[in-house]
Amino acid sequence: MLSIPKQVSITTMDAPGIGTGVIAGISTGLGVVVVVAVVVVLRRTGGHRFLSSRRQPVETARIANNLDPTRPRMASFKNKSYAEDDDIYHYASMPFSTLQAKEIAADKLTLKKEIQSGRFARIYKASLKSGKTQQEVVAKVLKDTHDEDSALLMMAKINFAATKVGEHRNVLNFIGAVVSNDALGPVMVLEYCQNGQLDKWLNDKRRAMTTDVFDTIQTITLGISRGMEYLSKRQIVHRKLAARNCLLTPENDIKISGFGPSSTEEVAEDNSKGKESSSQDRIPIKWTAPECLQSLKGANEKSDIWSFGVTMWEIFSLGQTPYPDMRSRDLPIKLKNGYRLPNPEYAEEIHQDIMQGCWKQNPKERPTFAIVVEKLETSFGYRPGESGEVYYTAT
Repeated sequence: MLSIPKQVSITTMDAPGIGTGVIAGISTGLGVVVVVAVVVVLRRTGGHRFLSSRRQPVETARIANNLDPTRPRMASFKNKSYAEDDDIYHYASMPFSTLQAKEIAADKLTLKKEIQSGRFARIYKASLKSGKTQQEVVAKVLKDTHDEDSALLMMAKINFAATKVGEHRNVLNFIGAVVSNDALGPVMVLEYCQNGQLDKWLNDKRRAMTTDVFDTIQTITLGISRGMEYLSKRQIVHRKLAARNCLLTPENDIKISGFGPSSTEEVAEDNSKGKESSSQDRIPIKWTAPECLQSLKGANEKSDIWSFGVTMWEIFSLGQTPYPDMRSRDLPIKLKNGYRLPNPEYAEEIHQDIMQGCWKQNPKERPTFAIVVEKLETSFGYRPGESGEVYYTAT
């Protein structure tokens, strides 16, 4: 955060034995000390970066409404909407200046087309310049009407991705962030997956089921389990795993997205309550483990396993909505009484067994992601290829 130097006036009084020249020397010395102290504070807090950024032109695409450079700058992050023990508060308070390798200059990123609009941000297809090459990426940009809570949340997501997530073939790659941009606030830059959301892809394939599609959905299921095993090893809880939060590359490699720092403010999803504040997040009831239906605060790997089972059900039903004839408010009592989703059309016995294991009422009886990965690899006749890639032969 930027520390603003204050003017300091020094008043002297006559004292025996001290001449005016000595007094002037002392005053000059104190002035130098104050200036040095201010510079040190700015450097330690990253303030020097924000000062220098004011001299840099803001290079962004003008899409739809022209972006107003007079909009308020990003928040100071002293906001109290988040509890101090929240992940969001912790990561938002972290200085991004310590992660210079992930910082992207504003003039290297060009916004092209809005893909969709979320609760607090817009998602754009964008172009990232690196030397003489251009890379297609996704940019998450705060809405024009964003408030301090939204800016804080975006900065938390950026720092979480930069410090906690790392890289894995089946996890959406964080490329970097533009933070020195007065017009837009912090911008998160991510890998672009051209084939889009898994749930939409599955719906498209429902009308043309083939052997190739069947093989692909099995590979996708294994990829999600591997990505989730990786996240669990890094002590990351997804909380909202679902087909809509998995993305596909042109080669149909699956990438898990939609996770980030947690908040204690998650609330049950109920459209009748109207719009929630930006510090609250709705719980997707049909994908959530019974023990987390009131709050996601206690979510862990075993609750993510439950969500993985529902995601598997989506995959092997080719994108159907789980519990299609049931209202979310009626689901908790049904699950408590032992009701579970029926076996989807394209699930084989091993998939059915895994799903039923994921939906054990007692979380301790559910498998870990490591166990699920092992079972799925066994069903594929897993063997590592000579190049390090993995090949599968259905057994």
